[in-house]
Amino acid sequence: MTVPDTLLPTEPFEVLRRKPQQFYLFGEHISRSKAPFLLNTVFKLLNLDWKYSLKETSSKHTFNNTFAQEACIGSAITMPNKVTFVREMDMVDAVGTSVGAINTVYSRKNSDGTVVRIGTNTDTVGIHQSFLQTPAALTYVEQNHGRPGLVYGGGGASRSAVYVLHRNFQCHCVYVVNRDQAEVEALQHHFNTTVPELQVVHVKTPEEAMRVEPPVLCVLSVPNITPITIDEKLAKATLTSFMHCSRGAVVEMCYHPVIETDLYLEFQEAGWEVVGGHVAMMYQGFAQVQLWGGYQLSELPVKEARDILERHINST
Repeated sequence: MTVPDTLLPTEPFEVLRRKPQQFYLFGEHISRSKAPFLLNTVFKLLNLDWKYSLKETSSKHTFNNTFAQEACIGSAITMPNKVTFVREMDMVDAVGTSVGAINTVYSRKNSDGTVVRIGTNTDTVGIHQSFLQTPAALTYVEQNHGRPGLVYGGGGASRSAVYVLHRNFQCHCVYVVNRDQAEVEALQHHFNTTVPELQVVHVKTPEEAMRVEPPVLCVLSVPNITPITIDEKLAKATLTSFMHCSRGAVVEMCYHPVIETDLYLEFQEAGWEVVGGHVAMMYQGFAQVQLWGGYQLSELPVKEARDILERHINST
């Protein structure tokens, strides 16, 4: 279900900003996430009595109870919940529906006062802005002219990447490189249904990568770990083939425990313009604050928060 224009905030935004609010990030293996540091920094700079905390769980029961008992006006969702928690929403907006995965929940009320939970996907904003806010990457965006895009991975963040490459950068075709055939097939099925004009192609081998039109824009959405299994090594070899057959701009979504991951450094050495994942994380967080507090991006302390975040990551 998409979101009607008639929905209102649960209270006027000016009122919500004056009240204490608690937000959570629901997911697993999130202890190193920098999202709490970023969001709590933004809240402090805005003089809000708001708090953002981690909730390590994939339990729908825990999510529903926490949201209801603490009267949350919003929350964040990360892996492995981005797809499975879609069914826990009262509504999903157009972006969340198109992507098939959500990372943000915000509350609104109907004309009768009923409060509804709405799911959306601000990872799309983070990926989009990563390219636009990095001048060298923007140069490749301007040169793209509908050429194929490339995504490494097959989970919820990969769906966001496919959406952005097509919707924002007019990639008529998106190559997906991933170790898991079933994940890619699920991704292809979703976009065949929601965006039938988009061609999503699973490139499985280095030889296939060398035969197709090379991409200019790329998004990496896998953890910073060394490939171990045969399937993982084959996927990595396929990515490496793409890496060396062209040049372009790449967003490395993984940013912790280090911004300059192994893939970041490999693409950089191969001549690509690489954007760290902390930039995507930052802009998706700003988009969340806009939904929760009714702010415009121009009202948010973007530069101050980015400077503080980068100093924090570099010092830890």
